[in-house]
Amino acid sequence: MSNSVQSVQLAPNGVVTEIYPKEGNEAGKIDLLKDSKRGKISNYAKDHNITIIQGPIKLKQGGSSLVVRNPIYLEE
Repeated sequence: MSNSVQSVQLAPNGVVTEIYPKEGNEAGKIDLLKDSKRGKISNYAKDHNITIIQGPIKLKQGGSSLVVRNPIYLEE
């Protein structure tokens, strides 16, 4: 990880289930699509298949950050 990337999160169906690194980021396991501060823009990114930048926002695990959300779709 570099100084600019603090964590990487996986959120199948919009719910954060995995965070790297885990230590200090446990509070980040949230439903991005239903969250009051993240839901609108997360749903927009999902619905339009675009990468978005949000922020600065206060993080659930403390501090604030710019957040990049990039929807990834897997074919079943």
